Amino acid sequence: MKLAGFQAYFAEHSTPPAGTSNSLILQRITTERGIFGGLIGLTSVTDIHEKRILPHEKILKSRFEEVAQKFLQSRTFNKPILLGYPEHAGLSSLAEDWARSHQIDFRFDSLGGEYVYWVVNDPQAVAKICSIFHEIPISYIADGHHRMGAIQYLHERNLLPSDILSALFSFKNLRINPYHRLVTIEESILTLSSRMETFLERIPERSTDEDLANHTLLMQYQKERVHFKWRKEVLERFGSDALDAQLFDQFLLREVFQISDATTSDRVAYFPDDRATEMKMALLGDPHAVGFFLPPVRPRQFMHSCEQSIMMPPKSTYFEPRMMSGHLHHKFPPDA
Repeated sequence: MKLAGFQAYFAEHSTPPAGTSNSLILQRITTERGIFGGLIGLTSVTDIHEKRILPHEKILKSRFEEVAQKFLQSRTFNKPILLGYPEHAGLSSLAEDWARSHQIDFRFDSLGGEYVYWVVNDPQAVAKICSIFHEIPISYIADGHHRMGAIQYLHERNLLPSDILSALFSFKNLRINPYHRLVTIEESILTLSSRMETFLERIPERSTDEDLANHTLLMQYQKERVHFKWRKEVLERFGSDALDAQLFDQFLLREVFQISDATTSDRVAYFPDDRATEMKMALLGDPHAVGFFLPPVRPRQFMHSCEQSIMMPPKSTYFEPRMMSGHLHHKFPPDA
């Protein structure tokens, strides 16, 4: 994978701070859910064409064309694409050494988190980090498919250069959270439960709400909670790397709830893991809804799906950390 430095404009500056030309940016994000360290630089549309950057969801033309128009108007990239890559010990060591031996250049507090940045402006350090990324064959889009699609679309029409402002985090520094599903039901829970057991079998209830094991799920109907695992014959059809969201859409939504397209149905609501308590409370008094709590996608499953060009169902993953808009900007040349 290729990586290049860029000229960074930080939010507090209308002109680029001294020493930011052809630089890389180290960032550390601290929230109540963890500390995440990553690197910001430029990747390229070429990496997409040559499959060195892989997606995990379909890009909707109606959405990326809207984003493309905003890029053309502002000529500024102000929210990095989030990319994940396999851990590289040498790169981690370089980043830690730089952060330990240099003062923080910029600090922002946003939405309960602290964002700090170090400008890596030493030409030898920049060259070394970029050379390491040549040893990392593939990265994976965690968040920002439509921004990526917009840049690709504009570059192919010679309207903008191929540069893509990207935040790169090793999977060791990314947290993949699940999305849970609340489904409005049109039949009795007994009828639905009977159909569900074609695909699922009950397992003993867990005493805590810690991460569910792979290929299990928790169903809640009002106050009742039941744990399930997918039946062996279901998993044999999809393999051990099958995503729980994929199994849920294929068998429960389509076969049990008769919902053919989750992307357009108003009977399915999605709750990221940090809103799981909100979903539990919503279910307590509603006899017309049933909730399903899914396990998180594991990095190995995520990478396998991307490499096999398996597009994930809607709301399969919720990555942390979240990239913030406006902290720094990459401005496209006026004559691009």
